[in-house]
Amino acid sequence: GSGTTVTWTEIEVELADDGDPAILDAVEKRLRKAGVRPAHSASKLARALAETAPTPEEKRPEADEPRTAGDHVLAYVRKQIRAIVDLDPAVRRDLPDSVHKMRVATRRLRSTFKTHRRILDREATDPLGAELKWLAAELGLDRDQEVL
Repeated sequence: GSGTTVTWTEIEVELADDGDPAILDAVEKRLRKAGVRPAHSASKLARALAETAPTPEEKRPEADEPRTAGDHVLAYVRKQIRAIVDLDPAVRRDLPDSVHKMRVATRRLRSTFKTHRRILDREATDPLGAELKWLAAELGLDRDQEVL
C-alpha cells in the first residue's frame, strides 16, 4: 500500500457452546456502559484487507530494463512473484477470478524454475518450488469450489 499503518481497537466476545446467554447479555451491557459500541462491519479480516489492499493506481516502479537472458528470466520471476503478492488480498477477500489468477502466476513461476533450473540457484528455487506446489494445491481446492 502507501506505507500507512491502519490500527483499531476491537473487542470480540463469544459465547461458548454450552454458555449461558444471560452472561453474554451482562458482558454486553458492561461494555456498552464503558463506551464500547458494536462494529458495523461483518468481518474484521474483510475490513482490514479493504483498508490496506493496494489500489490498481499504486503500481510499483519497474526494475531496470533487463540486459541479459538471465536478467529477462529474473524479471519474469519478479513479475510472477509480484502477481502472487498483489493477488493475496483479493484471494483472501474471495474476489471473483482472483484464485484463478493466483494459480496461473504460481504455475508460471514453478514452470520458470523448472525450465531454467540450470541457471537458477536450485538451493533457493527447489524449496520455493515445493512451497508453490503446496500453494497451487490449496488454491486448486478453492478454484474447484469456484468453478462448481
